[in-house]
Amino acid sequence: MRSRRGAGRTGDTRALLLCCLALVVLLAAVFGQLASHPFASFDDDVYLTQNLFVQDGLTWRGAAWAFTTLHAANWHPLSWLSHMLDAQLFGMRPGLQHLTSLALHMGSTLALLLALRGMTGALWPSVLVAALFGVHPLHVESVAWLAERKDVLSTLFWMLTLLAYLRYVRRPGRGRYAVTAGVFAAGLLAKPMLVTLPLVLLLLDAWPLGRMGAGWPSPRRAWALLLEKAPLLVLATASSVVTFIAQHRGDAVIATWRVPLSTRFANALVSYLRYVQKMLWPEHLAMYYPYTGKGLPAWQVAAAGLLLAAITIAVAAAWRRRPFLAVGWFWYLGTLVPVIGLVQVGMQGMADRYSYVPLVGLFIALAWSGAHLALRRPRAGVALGCGAVAVVAALSAAAWYQVGNWRDDQSLFGRAIEVTGDNWLVQMNLAVVLYNQGRYAEAIERNLEARRLNPMSGDIFYNLGLCYAALGRTAEEVAAYEAAVRYKPGDADLQNNYGAALLRQGRFEEALARFREAVRLTPDDDFALENIARVLARLGRSQESAAALARALQVREQRRAAHPSLAAPPRH
Repeated sequence: MRSRRGAGRTGDTRALLLCCLALVVLLAAVFGQLASHPFASFDDDVYLTQNLFVQDGLTWRGAAWAFTTLHAANWHPLSWLSHMLDAQLFGMRPGLQHLTSLALHMGSTLALLLALRGMTGALWPSVLVAALFGVHPLHVESVAWLAERKDVLSTLFWMLTLLAYLRYVRRPGRGRYAVTAGVFAAGLLAKPMLVTLPLVLLLLDAWPLGRMGAGWPSPRRAWALLLEKAPLLVLATASSVVTFIAQHRGDAVIATWRVPLSTRFANALVSYLRYVQKMLWPEHLAMYYPYTGKGLPAWQVAAAGLLLAAITIAVAAAWRRRPFLAVGWFWYLGTLVPVIGLVQVGMQGMADRYSYVPLVGLFIALAWSGAHLALRRPRAGVALGCGAVAVVAALSAAAWYQVGNWRDDQSLFGRAIEVTGDNWLVQMNLAVVLYNQGRYAEAIERNLEARRLNPMSGDIFYNLGLCYAALGRTAEEVAAYEAAVRYKPGDADLQNNYGAALLRQGRFEEALARFREAVRLTPDDDFALENIARVLARLGRSQESAAALARALQVREQRRAAHPSLAAPPRH
């Protein structure tokens, strides 16, 4: 089936190639500074700098781990393999790994341009959507944060799925459908954000592909096209189930007693509009926005709900004349559902990275609205074109500035505190940065501020204990660890450090209990085994001490044999 052609049609392949080249140059100018950026301390340690499987590069053992692990409360094997390939090619050099993420972002931008141009026949609106996607400041987080490699990788597969689907629509066949399903499945293996893509394809069937007939979509035809997506929906459902299990096992899903459904719904309604606000005026961007659902006034929630409903009714009513408005709006609403907070994962209220794909829908609505106006009023076309160039230039400058905020941890966390105010998680992470710099007193101040904002975080108490240990304040260290264990008893490192503090106080039996708990939680913890041997020797139980020490050395050698890149960090 031939696609419907939109405004601004051009068959000029040369113009298309020049636009692609211009986009690549623009993105290189905006994001090129990433080549000098280090790893971030926030999650990059979990994904990269303390992950031995990743540091080993591409190995059969690492590949098996990637497909079987639920590490970091997620199942995204292709993203793990992507990190491993980086380590294989570049070692642990962050600049080159950042450039890989940039290359993936460039690929998504160009694939989006080609898909929209192929579906609509309209070059310039497609270029505008691709440019807005490529340089919008809200999308900096996905590109600049190496732990979010899953975002840029999965989105590339999203855009490639659009291209594969377009090829299938033009010449339907099992082979072409299989290619579409295969690319879609690869995207799900990179990040489950693609679960809404089958429904987005259904939207595109209506416009611009015109597979539902002229005027209002035919219910019978729509049902047939929905059934056509059944294999994709099965894949999406399976991915959703695996993701939910992974996040539950990783204790990432917040219980309803902590954040009630009514609070989540209120936060979701307001967040939908906040993303639009930040799209139109991208200021006060931060790497973490504290959850504020409980503090939202009722009038604000009601106003957000009414405005969303009014926009939805308006775009639906304009379907016959401007179907792109409804397609763009429902793309935006639908693709945000997995991350809007109805299933709350983590305690962020919203996140810039969550808008990476959803904003494409709003960009489509804006770009084709401009093209529609230019067709009706040709004299306005030049002004609209100049305005579009000015907007892209302004967003590029803002994105370049936002990339600069990721140049180091202090800039990143300092900016987040500046624009979000009371932010316990960022205060705690800034304390970690100060601790790593040996600025222990300042780190304690930051941790105490974080504790004031969130007095029930085991991580904060644990970090306080580390700071007190560095200053030799053992009594305060023990008290901090004691509080930390109440909130996170399943942390082997915490148990081990708590035991070490008790050992320094001469409380041998209590220390031994903590070390044994660490080994119970992590049987291959050679440091805890070594500490057990040390305590048993102090207690005069030499045979048991020798056995524990032998086990510690055996575990250490096994780890070194399994991970050639192993460089054991100093610990108690």
